[in-house]
Amino acid sequence: MKLQPSARHRQRGVAVLVLLVLLVLIGAFMAANQVTLRSLHRELELLDRQQARKYGALAVKPAPASPARTNTIAAPEPPPAGPHP
Repeated sequence: MKLQPSARHRQRGVAVLVLLVLLVLIGAFMAANQVTLRSLHRELELLDRQQARKYGALAVKPAPASPARTNTIAAPEPPPAGPHP
């Protein structure tokens, strides 16, 4: 009757523990990163409001997205229709 776990079973148990610890650490880093990003976002909004108050209407607003530009050459316009002098 075997009551003691074999060395191979202990190694598997340690590997599972190590993986669980690593997953917990990764989760903690992700949570800390989210908190930091949220804090930075709030600080940027505060700076934006302060600059808008300071500069008023002169504040630069982001330009609307322009359509994709192509590298084609435009064809010349046709001459106007009608009688020629």
